[in-house]
Amino acid sequence: MKNKFLFYPYIALLMVAIGSLVTACDGDDEEPIIAPSVTMERIMTTDSNELTIVFTPSESTAGFKYAIGDETDRQAFIQGQLSGIKECEGNGKQTIVFQGLSENEVYTVFACAYNQEGATGPIASIKAKTRNKIEEFPVTKQYVTDHSAAFTLKATSDYFRFAFALGKPGDKKIFEAGVIEGYETKENISEYTANYFDLDANTKYVFYARGFDRLSGIASETQEYAFTTDASGNIPAADLKINYMDMYSGDYTLTPNAYCGKCIVFFSLKDEYKDMIEEELNWRGDMVTMMERWTELNTGMTYKSVGDPLNVTYTTPTLLTTEISNPFGYPLEAYALLYKKDGEVYGIQKFSFSTPPYQEKMGMAKVELKISNITETGAFYEFTPNEYTMGVLMQTFDAEWYEKLLQSSDYYDNYIRDFLYMNGYWNYCHNVSSFTLPERSAEPGKRCYVFYLPMNYNGPGDGWGEVGQMMYTTLEKKD
Repeated sequence: MKNKFLFYPYIALLMVAIGSLVTACDGDDEEPIIAPSVTMERIMTTDSNELTIVFTPSESTAGFKYAIGDETDRQAFIQGQLSGIKECEGNGKQTIVFQGLSENEVYTVFACAYNQEGATGPIASIKAKTRNKIEEFPVTKQYVTDHSAAFTLKATSDYFRFAFALGKPGDKKIFEAGVIEGYETKENISEYTANYFDLDANTKYVFYARGFDRLSGIASETQEYAFTTDASGNIPAADLKINYMDMYSGDYTLTPNAYCGKCIVFFSLKDEYKDMIEEELNWRGDMVTMMERWTELNTGMTYKSVGDPLNVTYTTPTLLTTEISNPFGYPLEAYALLYKKDGEVYGIQKFSFSTPPYQEKMGMAKVELKISNITETGAFYEFTPNEYTMGVLMQTFDAEWYEKLLQSSDYYDNYIRDFLYMNGYWNYCHNVSSFTLPERSAEPGKRCYVFYLPMNYNGPGDGWGEVGQMMYTTLEKKD
């Protein structure tokens, strides 16, 4: 009897539940009863002391109750004894922010919906963990001049990516939307210096920056560094004068003003060192340290001078390479690191210029050759270029070798021109009325050919003159 006593009430309760469902379905005109319910989802935010939860009630819901606690509070919520229970009427979607929480803590949010008759639906719950408090990564000014500025960002353990841009006051929204001009990102980089050039003097700017969390990818609050560029005038600055320039090299005079105590400068093709300057394993944008180090290492890419006034004449090494198909009007750049009189870094000044354009009416390059002082091993070659000649390629050949080449299948019409272009000795002719070269590698009593190929200021291609040649015989070896 004891077993039956316990069993029959269970059957009775079961029949009540089934009966309610049957009653709901009994009759053609009655709609089935749908229990009220509410679902929850979390919105990720940056605040470590908040959780933002979106509650979505069903259509049959008249309102819902909710509270936050931990998993052990479930029964207290069911019984209405959990502190902080609140109520929200209607079945519209609600976004609720729970504030004043502990960081890096797991919470449980409970909710229970009810209908117009007060009948409640199932208990809904969601577990959510608050974020670690994100360290604010440091942003520091490296320098600000009248026309340039640089800012350094240093990563913390929370960040794997930076976003940054230079804008004007009021540009925060378009920066955060990623549509501001000059918007950049850097990933997996511990430190980076952003350099900005060609700014307007005495003008207000704002450097915007934010980081993205390593785990969630959520952006930090935007940092704003407002500044005003210097007014031009009583500040260190330099003037760049181009004394001579062709597609390969140039001669420049850099003259810093009386407010400058020292300067370092390097010239290059536009963006030639971009990867070296910006990459994590190189200089990470820190051009100040880079230029100082290059000078200490005497790399040949920089020039250092001290004095008042500073007058630097710098001749670049060969700039353009054979990989550049169009060397005319090719963009070049120079960067001058300027110091104050007390030796403190003032900032970097950038110069932008380009190689000369193609000259449509450039005359043909021509060279006259005179051979003198013939010896057992060669002679002296005196070249006299005309005004259009930028340089001459030359080479000495053994006559017997050359005459055999003429009869072979290897020879073609432009063989010598191509050989000189690839293997000849190059001699600049700018500002040179004539120049003399010695040949000392020939053998005694041998006939020799001197071949030469002049080129005008339009360079390889249309700039070639005609291949010239002259033969002579070295002296017999004396006994």
